Amino acid sequence: HDTLAVKVLAFGDNFLTTQPGAAESADLRWRQAQLAYRHGFDAQAASRFEAMAAHHPDDSRIPVGLRLRGDALHRSSEFALAATAYEEALLAATAAGQDSLATSLRPLIPTSRYQHAEAVARAEGELEAAPLFVDLARRHPDFAQADQALYRAGLGYLEAGNVDPAIDAFTVILNAHAEGDLSRDAAVQIARAYDDAGRTDEAALAYSTFSRRFPTDPDAPSALLRSADLSMEAGNPDRAASLRDEFLVRYPDDTEAVMEILEDRARRELEAARAGTSLARGPELRAYLELAKTHPELAAPEILAEVEFREAEDLRGDYVAIRLTQPLEASIEAKKHKLEQVLAAYGDCTAHGVRTFTQASAFRIGEVLIEFGDALMDSERPSGLTDDELFSYDEVLDEQSWAFYDRGEQAWNELLRQNPTGSEDPEGWL
Repeated sequence: HDTLAVKVLAFGDNFLTTQPGAAESADLRWRQAQLAYRHGFDAQAASRFEAMAAHHPDDSRIPVGLRLRGDALHRSSEFALAATAYEEALLAATAAGQDSLATSLRPLIPTSRYQHAEAVARAEGELEAAPLFVDLARRHPDFAQADQALYRAGLGYLEAGNVDPAIDAFTVILNAHAEGDLSRDAAVQIARAYDDAGRTDEAALAYSTFSRRFPTDPDAPSALLRSADLSMEAGNPDRAASLRDEFLVRYPDDTEAVMEILEDRARRELEAARAGTSLARGPELRAYLELAKTHPELAAPEILAEVEFREAEDLRGDYVAIRLTQPLEASIEAKKHKLEQVLAAYGDCTAHGVRTFTQASAFRIGEVLIEFGDALMDSERPSGLTDDELFSYDEVLDEQSWAFYDRGEQAWNELLRQNPTGSEDPEGWL
């Protein structure tokens, strides 16, 4: 049948050549174009429908013919030419009032342009196709795949290291296709592109924008923290602090990250408190210690050790202030009670295994034990004793004191045994 069709087409061409003004020429050209189209002679069909429009512009069949011209070009994968043909057909259909045809043509134009861009991407690479995808989305923002076109363009530009046009494409997705499936990924790509390019301040803003725009996204918390870190790198500590405050409010159940934020602030409060004689617990340190009670595995041992050592130091001050007066038995009992509290506090401090505070606590344990012996020797004597009675009384106190001296010496010996000569001793406790 193709052979016969070829003969018919040739016969018709001969007729049109010899009889150019024949009344049947419009019908003949229409039948020739239809015949070529139905036999899959796409190039011929496209040119014959185009010739039909050129020779008979007022023929009512022209809009349909231009549509079929587009179909023939599309069928032969000439997508760019097909898009142009569909545009011409749309103009003709609209002018002729053929609304149904016009409606069917509108989606074919962006679809063909998208397919053309895909074909270029396959043949020449994503970078070459990127401008075509962007142009498609600009011309046809309502096209169902407009956001996909922009996303592919962005990726194509990024692959070639062209950051700004990539970000422009992703930004259009955020602004014009905010409800689309690719909006979230576009926001991520913008932040990462700035980050990878070392544009710290812009990256910080992009990460915070992503986190706020997609607050329930699994990556939103880490994006907000990254924004804070980058703000610090960009020399904006106030913004970094504000972002971390925001994180504490929005993600209080992200315990590990909350602990990390509070730890940094707790350390700064501790540094400020070191100049004082007692531990001034600021709000950040209090919050950190409160959370550490329920999550000790996430707490920094050096912070806990320092806090407990400074608390033990406060207790030691109260303990040392207790003077042994008459009646001696009652005051000894009071001082012993406070001594046990002090010893327990320093013992808790050593449990964290932080060398500096372990050494300091061990030294203080020996010191407060010896201080108790000294307090006994310096205690108030009963009135009205004879010299012999006073001598006997002092002997008893001396014997009791040596029990505390021995315990203190044992504590110091153990400290030295665990820290032989050459051990690290930054504070000089050894």
